[in-house]
Amino acid sequence: MRFELNEELNACSYLHLQCDGWSNLRNEGIINFLISKPQSAYVKSLNTESNPHTSEYLSQEVEKVMKVYGANKFLVLIGDNARNIQKAFELTKLKYPHVVPLGCCAHILNLLCQDIVKIQEVTVFIMQAINIIKTVKRSQRLSSLLIKSRQGEDSTQTLKLPCATRWGSHVTSLKSLKANKIALQILTVREDVVISRDIKDLILSDDFWTKTGECISILEPVTESIFYLESDQNRLHRTYITFRDVQAKIRFALNEISTLSEESKQQILTSVSSRCNMAMRPIHFAAYILDPRTLGVELTQEEELKGMEFIYNLSQHLSLSNVMADLACYKAKENFWARGFVWSSLDSIEPLIWWKGICGSTELSKVAIRILSAPCTSAATERSFSIQGYIHNNKRNRLTTERTEKISFICYNWNLKHKAECEDIQFNEENTLEAFIEQVNEHNSLDEIEPIEPIQFIACNNSESDSD
Repeated sequence: MRFELNEELNACSYLHLQCDGWSNLRNEGIINFLISKPQSAYVKSLNTESNPHTSEYLSQEVEKVMKVYGANKFLVLIGDNARNIQKAFELTKLKYPHVVPLGCCAHILNLLCQDIVKIQEVTVFIMQAINIIKTVKRSQRLSSLLIKSRQGEDSTQTLKLPCATRWGSHVTSLKSLKANKIALQILTVREDVVISRDIKDLILSDDFWTKTGECISILEPVTESIFYLESDQNRLHRTYITFRDVQAKIRFALNEISTLSEESKQQILTSVSSRCNMAMRPIHFAAYILDPRTLGVELTQEEELKGMEFIYNLSQHLSLSNVMADLACYKAKENFWARGFVWSSLDSIEPLIWWKGICGSTELSKVAIRILSAPCTSAATERSFSIQGYIHNNKRNRLTTERTEKISFICYNWNLKHKAECEDIQFNEENTLEAFIEQVNEHNSLDEIEPIEPIQFIACNNSESDSD
C-alpha cells in the first residue's frame, strides 16, 4: 500500500502538506504528516523522541517530507496555530518562496469561541450552567429522576458537559440544558429532591433561560462554521464567505440581546474581527475569486487586488504567461467563458471539478486547480490522531509506536483508497481492529489477494506498560 501511495503522490503535479503534533498513550511526542491531493493521505508518523519541538526541528522534518515527493509540487503548508508550527512553516518558506503557510481555520474559530466564553459576563453564566449539569450528573438519583421527568416530552437529549479543549462544545452543552428545561424545573419543585438553593433559583429563573438562548445564538454560528469547514470536501473557496457570515450572524444576534452590557458586546465584536483578520490570507481571496458561483463579488477592492496578485505570483512560479488575460476574460465572461453552457453545470458540480473538467484547456485552470485543491483546515490530521488513539489504547498499551504507525497507515489509507467502492469497510470506534481486518480480507478474497494475518494483542495494566 505504501508503494502504491508513493507512486500516486509522485505522479501528482500539485500537493499540499498538513502536519500536527500530539502525545500518545506513553506520552511520546508524535507528529503526523498528511498530504492532500486534494484527498488527504496519511504518509508519515514521526516519533520525536528526545528532540525539542522547536521551529527549526519541525522545519527540517517538513522539508524532508516535501523532498520525497518533490518540493516544488507543494503549495500550502497547514497546521494548527501553535507558534512553533507556524514559525516552522515560515522558515520553510524562506527556502521555498512559493509555499503558503496557513493556520487551521477551524482552530481559529475554536479560539473565537474561547474568546467569547472568557468574557467575564459570559464566563459567569457558563459556570452557572455547568454547575447545574454537574449537580444532576453527579447524583445517580437526580439523573434517574430527570429521565423520568422527560418521559412524554419530544426531547430525549441527555445533559452534556463541555470539553475542556473544544470551546465550541459549550454550544452542545447549553443546547442539552435548554432541551431539558421543563424536566429540570419539574425535578426542582419536587419535595423529595435535595438541590441547593442557588441551583434551584437558577433553574426556576426566566432570566437564566433567556441568557441560555442568547448565549447559544452567539456561539452557534461559530460552531456550525467549524463543522462546515472541517468536512472532507475542499472548501477553501468558501472560507472567506463563511467568516463573513459568522461576523454578520453574531452582529445580528448581539442586536437582539438584552442581558449583556455594551462593553461585553464590543469585546465580542472586537474578538470576531481579530480572529477573521487572523484567518484570512491572499489565497482565501484568490480561491473566492476562482469560485465560478461568486467570482469574488463580495470582496473589497483591497481584498480583490490581493487575491489577483496571489494568482499572478503563482502563475509566475508555474511559468504561465496568459493567466492574467484568462483571469480578465473569466471575470468579464468573455472569450472561452462567454458561452452560456460553460456556466450551466455550476449547481451540480464543485468548483474544483468545474475547472478540471470544463475549463481544463485554459492556463488559468492550472492555477485554479492548485488553489482550490488546498485544504482550509488540518482536521484530517486530527482524524489520523483519532485512528491512532483507537488502535493504541489501554487494552493494547504494549503496542510499539512503530507498529501503531503501520496499522494507522493501513487503516487511514484503506478507507481513502476504497471509499467509493467499499463504503461499508470503515475503521472507527464502533468497529474493532480485528473486525476491520476481517472485512479487508473478505474484500481482498474477491481479487485473490493474500489475507492479512490477525495481530495478537496482549492486554495489560498501565503500570506494566510504564516499564516497557
